[in-house]
Amino acid sequence: MGKILLVCNDCPYPANHGGRLDILQRLKSLIELGERVDLIVTHKESITDESKEYLESICENVYYIQRTSLPKAFIKSLLKFEPLQLTSRHALKNTELQGEYDTLICESEHVHYILKNKSLSASQKLLRIHNDESIYFKGLGKDELNVGKKLYYYFESFLFKINNQTIKKEYDILLHISSDEFEKTKNKYNSIWLPPYMPIEASFNKHKFGAFNNRILFVGNLFMPNNVGGIIWYLKNVHSDLLGYDKKIKLTIAGNAKNGISSELQEAINIYPKDAIELIKSPTDSELKKIYDNHCIFINPMLNGAGVKLKNLDAMRNSFYVVTTSVGAEGTGVENKKTSVVADNPEDFRDAIIFGLKSENSEVIAHNAYNLIKNNFDIKSILKKIL
Repeated sequence: MGKILLVCNDCPYPANHGGRLDILQRLKSLIELGERVDLIVTHKESITDESKEYLESICENVYYIQRTSLPKAFIKSLLKFEPLQLTSRHALKNTELQGEYDTLICESEHVHYILKNKSLSASQKLLRIHNDESIYFKGLGKDELNVGKKLYYYFESFLFKINNQTIKKEYDILLHISSDEFEKTKNKYNSIWLPPYMPIEASFNKHKFGAFNNRILFVGNLFMPNNVGGIIWYLKNVHSDLLGYDKKIKLTIAGNAKNGISSELQEAINIYPKDAIELIKSPTDSELKKIYDNHCIFINPMLNGAGVKLKNLDAMRNSFYVVTTSVGAEGTGVENKKTSVVADNPEDFRDAIIFGLKSENSEVIAHNAYNLIKNNFDIKSILKKIL
């Protein structure tokens, strides 16, 4: 089998949000296929010993690249007119690599500077497209309340837009996570639709239906504006009506909260009695498994974003009845009212949840969703063809 260099825009372990999950599952798939993998991890926060131990146990070599500090990266971004997400990973071009590789896989345009590395030798270069970055950052700008951050997101969106073609043309194959975005660009670039790998790790959990039907869950990065904006929209426009319908309904909000949560989200939570909403910050993998096992309804009220929302797919493989906006459903292949319920206004979102409170309704749709993941999200056959 071949030698692969996988370059990550984030540390993939623990996989406590969708982007990390996609990278980790692909890494594990490559190893299961017998590929020898070297890994480069670019990071902003320090990486735990537990994360290093795990990654080093499955990869041949692991390189850790600290991202450049914000002031230096911002100045470089202005001077080069390149996105800060690229210039903050400028050190990639100086990493001393060992040997030659059959395949380079770059996890998003953010790690593009690896192509400037003089010690890099790779027969083919693949780029994983997680989002249309220009649309993604524009969406973050719409949801952001802080003026400074809003301006940064809009400027980053502009920089990705003007650099987009130049970056993509330097790769042999583009690996799209979204079927919708693949269809838009397949005639312009050498592209493949590579869906996220969602291995089924447990049988369908029908036992929780009936027992936990009144328990609603949201999981997502609690520092990302599109997640925060979506859950605030839900809390202000939907949840009070649900409690009016059934006071026993419980909502759990869980996700990565590296610096706590925003004051705006806390204010929206404080509208409700303390026992109505449970906030779980930065749950571990084992804690998240327990949370999944005692909730039945998963909500994704995102109003802006790009790419595939892996939180939906992860919920579907974990036996959830999913209520999502159209933005949340993009690129996933779900069929409305068969594998998920799509709702874009407060009344429809509320009614979709009320429909799912009856176990005979939610269990059928959740089982359909589980089978969709089981039958359509095995990427190993696609990887075999391109490696």
